[in-house]
Amino acid sequence: SSGINAEWPFRPGIWEILYDHTYFNQTLTAENLTKLKSAWNMLDHFVGTPITENIIAHFKVYHPMPAEEEDEETEEGDCECSHSIWDILNDQTYSNQTLTTEKLTELKAAWNMLDHFVGTPITENIIAHFKTYHPLPAEEDDRS
Repeated sequence: SSGINAEWPFRPGIWEILYDHTYFNQTLTAENLTKLKSAWNMLDHFVGTPITENIIAHFKVYHPMPAEEEDEETEEGDCECSHSIWDILNDQTYSNQTLTTEKLTELKAAWNMLDHFVGTPITENIIAHFKTYHPLPAEEDDRS
């Protein structure tokens, strides 16, 4: 699985969270998808606020997504990459930018596409599909 993590963290794209062990090569459950989708609702209170490093750090520490598991059996060879739904906020589209209703709506709407994949294992091919054909508009604009 080192090939998967070799790309990380070049771009904190919205779909990178699917590489987390909670989702990658696991069957997407309605419960997990609901948790991902509802996480964005916490940002409703931040519309009109610049997304600073402190805000991102707060969400990563106090509202980890996926929820941090207390796993004392972490092996030495495990990836030390941290996969978080909040990583997308480090993107230039959001970081130190004012969160607008439009940007938040885009983030929330992206996850609705996964509704059709409940019951499906999240594989490299599915993630590649979403990264290629369903980037957020901001991610699409950055490609040159």
